Amino acid sequence: MKTLVVCLNPTFQRTMIFDQFDEGEVNRAKKVYFDASGKGVNCCRVLSQIGHSNILLTHVGDKNHEEMIELCNKDFVKLAYCLAPGKSRTCTTVISSNSVSELVEEAHDVNSEVQRNIEILFEKNIESVDSLIITGTKPKGYSGHLYPSFVFKAKELNKFVLLDLKGADLINSLKYRPDVIKPNLSEFVKTFFHKDILENEESDYLKEEVITKMKSIFEEFGVVSVITRSTNNIWVYGDEGFFEIEIHKAEKFVNPIGCGDTFAATLTSSLTGGKKLKEAICDAALNSSINVTTVKPGSLL
Repeated sequence: MKTLVVCLNPTFQRTMIFDQFDEGEVNRAKKVYFDASGKGVNCCRVLSQIGHSNILLTHVGDKNHEEMIELCNKDFVKLAYCLAPGKSRTCTTVISSNSVSELVEEAHDVNSEVQRNIEILFEKNIESVDSLIITGTKPKGYSGHLYPSFVFKAKELNKFVLLDLKGADLINSLKYRPDVIKPNLSEFVKTFFHKDILENEESDYLKEEVITKMKSIFEEFGVVSVITRSTNNIWVYGDEGFFEIEIHKAEKFVNPIGCGDTFAATLTSSLTGGKKLKEAICDAALNSSINVTTVKPGSLL
């Protein structure tokens, strides 16, 4: 099996580890790691680690593309890429004894030439794979029809499609009947109800409203909804109706960055490998609990 992962928001990830971090003070890191990352890189790194062939379709900044390619090669992430003006961004994770914080740089805008090149690369690669994952937000410059058009083409070719998207990209793709959508609850609620909730916020009061929407998505489009809820049970709606899956509790907590990407990668690999939905979700939850014990974002090692 082989998966094409589309993510148009790559980043370098600097992970800084402190014994203690005091806001407003000089804090000296005891260790610093530097990796290729972003949701697409994280997905592909996990796919490679579980022995699932993959390609990442993305753009990289022309000012520092050699370093990005080198880091991806190091983690066996195969790229189908084009160059975009400027530098690929760097995001920073700060890990201390009592907290993990993520500092995010916004991506540079792209131009119409970058989109044309991405569309050409998609056409070149989609026929050779069995499945498609589209994940993450897009920088300004990409058109709103891009991701829905990718879903349309993939389903025309009878490929398995999993979307880890939110907002208009998710809504406008549903009519082309992806197989699975995998937003977290915060993204799902913001997309369909225009409400803001935190990822770790108590959310049981939303349950009936969310189930009703998941059911309507399944009945109208035949799309399975898998909604992750941080450390709470996963909510699922598919052929068997609504059910919940208890997550695995990690033995230790190091770095949660990439847990959702690990989940999406594992779920796709398990489903396309012939496993039933519940079993595939359990696989994904287990690997996500492993990811949180590692320093590298989106990794089982």
